[in-house]
Amino acid sequence: MRRVATFGVTSCQREPEPRITLVRKDSDETVNFDAATLIAQYQLPSGDIVLILDEDCPYEEQLHLALVRGSDVLDHIVIGAPYATGDYREVALGEKELRFRFSGDTELLLAVRDKASHLPERLPAGARRLGRWFSAHHLSLQQSAPNEHQTA
Repeated sequence: MRRVATFGVTSCQREPEPRITLVRKDSDETVNFDAATLIAQYQLPSGDIVLILDEDCPYEEQLHLALVRGSDVLDHIVIGAPYATGDYREVALGEKELRFRFSGDTELLLAVRDKASHLPERLPAGARRLGRWFSAHHLSLQQSAPNEHQTA
């Protein structure tokens, strides 16, 4: 994974609900999210993009982790809880992995699978997957210890 600037923000609204429209800089393809701020973008060796977005609400922050191919959202995980604060902090990048912190000192590991899974999977507390129950799961999210250094 490497940091890129593939998408730009074309419109953003915060009220009554957060909504952001992103456009690919290399085409006119757009993608919409129920979020307010584009925080980071990472490109995988396959060309797919991992987007990190948030809702910009200090007392009920939610972090969006989305895998995008072209203008198609392949997978989307949201982390957050009512009355919980959070701040995205990148810790380490790997070929298909991103280690980060969002709330406190808890480190999370986001990994992109080579082959999508259709089985339901347990996510860390406060995280939920958007989409249909048995839709393809390309992203894996796990909690890891702060001093745990897996090959990333």
